[in-house]
Amino acid sequence: MEQTADVAIQLTLVALSAGGNPLGAVINLLATVTVGAVKSYLSHRATKEFIEEIKELFIRLTEQGYITPLVPSSSPSSPPSTSTSTSASARGSARESAQIGWIMTPKGAGTLFFSVYTDVSAARAFFRLPPAQLTRMGVLPRVIVNLTSQSKGEAIRSRLGSTWPTQWREAMLRDGNPLQGMQTYAPSDVSRIARGMVRNAARAAAAADLGHRDLLLARVLGLAQVCGIGEVSLLDLMELMVHSSHYEKIARRVFSAVFGVHFTCFTGFALQGLLAGSDGPGYPGSRMGSLQNPMEGFAEAAVEFDKELVQIGVVERGRAKITRGEEMIHVRFKIVSAARARATEGEPIYMVSGWAAALLHRPRDHPSKRSFAKDMTVDLVKDVGKHFLPPPLRIKAGNMTRKRARTDVHGNPMYFSSNLERIRVNIKRTARGKLVAKVANFGDFRPPPFGGQGVFGVPCGCKTADPNKVLPGSAFRGYKRENLFKYRAHESQFNPLITKHEGILYYWSTGDLPMILYSAEILVKGTYVQVSGECMYCATSRALGSGCNMIIAGGW
Repeated sequence: MEQTADVAIQLTLVALSAGGNPLGAVINLLATVTVGAVKSYLSHRATKEFIEEIKELFIRLTEQGYITPLVPSSSPSSPPSTSTSTSASARGSARESAQIGWIMTPKGAGTLFFSVYTDVSAARAFFRLPPAQLTRMGVLPRVIVNLTSQSKGEAIRSRLGSTWPTQWREAMLRDGNPLQGMQTYAPSDVSRIARGMVRNAARAAAAADLGHRDLLLARVLGLAQVCGIGEVSLLDLMELMVHSSHYEKIARRVFSAVFGVHFTCFTGFALQGLLAGSDGPGYPGSRMGSLQNPMEGFAEAAVEFDKELVQIGVVERGRAKITRGEEMIHVRFKIVSAARARATEGEPIYMVSGWAAALLHRPRDHPSKRSFAKDMTVDLVKDVGKHFLPPPLRIKAGNMTRKRARTDVHGNPMYFSSNLERIRVNIKRTARGKLVAKVANFGDFRPPPFGGQGVFGVPCGCKTADPNKVLPGSAFRGYKRENLFKYRAHESQFNPLITKHEGILYYWSTGDLPMILYSAEILVKGTYVQVSGECMYCATSRALGSGCNMIIAGGW
């Protein structure tokens, strides 16, 4: 394989130096040299299919002017030779010195990332940050896709921030590197999931006029760009695709450091203008604000986000009296015993601004019927009975009682009625003496630290019914669609669903904004959050186009 690769590279160099078609030469190199690198993880047939499908994504971005074929700066000094006498060191040197593939154009460097991560794009517009400042910080370099690179994918983690200023890189990787201690996939799973993501993008071809199928490559190149990785191999791109939820966290931390805000604020920018009614005395506006909620050491950590706190109520007879408690009937506020002992009558109670706004956006017309007695009787019998069923039937049995409550403009199911999970909020005394509320439980689960992952949807503008945008049966362009409404800590069928290589899973949120934010954070694969004004067809197509097959649906 090594000798074949050398010959292919030399032939490509000759074709380029002779004034041939740069795109055609690079595509030929993609189809020959990179097969050997990928097929060690996939079968030969699967490798061919993966190369063929990703080739189309490269061609489309090239034709649209976001990337351009990378032509070597100098021509080879001698004609290609197939002689086996060439030394291995000479061959290695030739490969390393010849960067052949694609490089971002100035247009691509300025737009690819923001075309996918619209929350960061909205924040950039809000803060009016000059592009020159981002360039100085090494945030928007012109990334190179080098098909001759020998990088094996996971090695990309050691090159995080290589385009950033040195001191800033050290600080960012010390304090904000989500890859430290994070669970990652084995190489065999990386290749299969990456292949599934590329196929997802191909399934969005029906909405090519909207540019959906071009979002996957824009996403991974944009993540490489913002994460300070100036050059990537094809295996590097696979790593970025599959572990995108980790790299998304890094990217949002980078921009938050540049903007001078906390990275959880970006969620509010994704939803700005869609949170009608969140304004009110002591409550934030439509951008929500911060969503900081550390799992451990909240009382000490709250000192650092003191400016993000808003008053939500007062102490009355030793209990929390919430100012707009009638709008949060499915939220339980409790002053913990240590804080209650020192609480004074009328003392103000605060909460991080984003959660104060999010808790107001829970459906008030859905019941919350959970209780300890019901969990230990009726629900326990149901759960025990379901475990005698195979997983596919178990999911269907759990979904039989769901009722479609709303459809989108095309008639697709948009919103399902469901009992709500109880959210518990604990109120603690911070190091500065304030009583501050913290979300302690979402249903049966403790919340993780919110890190800033996922792709947010965009309003699609569909105003009239379109028969071509009706989702037929249980499939979307040949992909199986499955529904999941809620899960408990002991339900084992959830984990296999989120690690599927292909297929679509809708996680129905029943319009519950806090649970939407929580669900998007805990899912380990790329997730897509549907937003208000986005029909199910466009949400599904855009999600697949960006490489996501987990859709947090029915949010509004």
